[in-house]
Amino acid sequence: MNRFIATVCAAICFAPLQASIADSLNIYTHRQPALLEPILEAYTKKTGITFSTVYAPKGLVQRLQSEGDATPADMVITVDINRVH
Repeated sequence: MNRFIATVCAAICFAPLQASIADSLNIYTHRQPALLEPILEAYTKKTGITFSTVYAPKGLVQRLQSEGDATPADMVITVDINRVH
């Protein structure tokens, strides 16, 4: 669990600089909401940056492929990098 939290925190910190322009980030994830929401809520409380999160246990790869370069996702958080080909 600590490794997961560290990974999410690192991903948020190194998110595209778009966060400095916008007040929100779009996240696509395989993760369960109960695992991710507390971290995102704490980050929002500290920074004011909000998140629009798509929780997709299935079909995330297909969605990203169909959106291509036009994807609104700023960040993808996955359970296992092998799930994103």
